[in-house]
Amino acid sequence: MEARRESKSLWSRLGRFVLWIAFPLGVLSTFYLVVVFRIQIGPVNDAVRIFNKHILNPVIMILDRHHWYAATLRHKGRHSGKEYVTPVTAQPTEGGFVIPLSYGERVDWLKNLRATGRVTIETRDGTYTVGDPEVVDRSEALALVLPLARLMFRLFGVQQYVKVRTLVACAEAEGR
Repeated sequence: MEARRESKSLWSRLGRFVLWIAFPLGVLSTFYLVVVFRIQIGPVNDAVRIFNKHILNPVIMILDRHHWYAATLRHKGRHSGKEYVTPVTAQPTEGGFVIPLSYGERVDWLKNLRATGRVTIETRDGTYTVGDPEVVDRSEALALVLPLARLMFRLFGVQQYVKVRTLVACAEAEGR
């Protein structure tokens, strides 16, 4: 009888978790994929970009210490000179990286990269100084990345990407 009560309690807790956590997260994720990235409604896209910049990006920086999801882009402010760290999806290519421009070319890190000519990307494989940014369309970006990245890029429906060339593989990358 006691084991049955514990089992029922476990299923009850699991049901509540699904109802209150997993389902809403699934709905929000679907909304995010469909509305923000695919439809590209300007005001919604800008609101999500601002939310990500001030709330989600700092959380990712805390949770993603080993770069399983995101690479970190270190760049200097074009006006302030202050150093910023931004999580990005950077897919390695021969001689560089491809980074989706989910919010278009108006993102601060790209403006800073264009102004300074170089930034540092830290991935699970090492740290690299990159430069020579070139905005490319979806078809060119898809041709440069591995099949799994192609699938993800297609799923999110991003149309613009920035291709950067590796200028220097830093000592951290060589020591690993």
